[in-house]
Amino acid sequence: MNETVHTSVPRELLDLDLSQVDTSFTVLSGGLYELVVKEASVEKTKDGQGDMLVLKLATLRPAKDIKGQDVKEGQMVFHRVGLQPTDKYDYVAIAKNVARVTQALRPSVSMKVEQVFNGAFASACKAFEGRTLTAKLEALPEGVDKKSGRQLPPRNEVSQLEKAK
Repeated sequence: MNETVHTSVPRELLDLDLSQVDTSFTVLSGGLYELVVKEASVEKTKDGQGDMLVLKLATLRPAKDIKGQDVKEGQMVFHRVGLQPTDKYDYVAIAKNVARVTQALRPSVSMKVEQVFNGAFASACKAFEGRTLTAKLEALPEGVDKKSGRQLPPRNEVSQLEKAK
């Protein structure tokens, strides 16, 4: 991919009023996307009580956003998998959700459930990086987070990962 590196500010930006800049995140139209795993990490949840697998994914082809605008390849999308059991989310559910990721990756990644729960997953998940997968993305409208009451902007969510063939 050829990228232009600007060593000086483009002239058309110099008079731009920053209050007029659209700061919203690009939201891709819903559909199936070929994605590459740019980063895989284990991070703490917002409340600090648990861990989650965080995948930073990038599109492999140009796409359209929800406004019909062209979006270059490389648009980032995030996918998170909780790794902390709760009353309604047990170890079996966690294993299934991690398996959905490993079974979607191309080339495939062989991993045992033990690696997810033995404290070594933060380094083991690095094997996901650079691999591709097919995901169904949903375009979600702005709304309110049911737990926190916080206002959520429009966003993408991975609703399904296709098993690799």
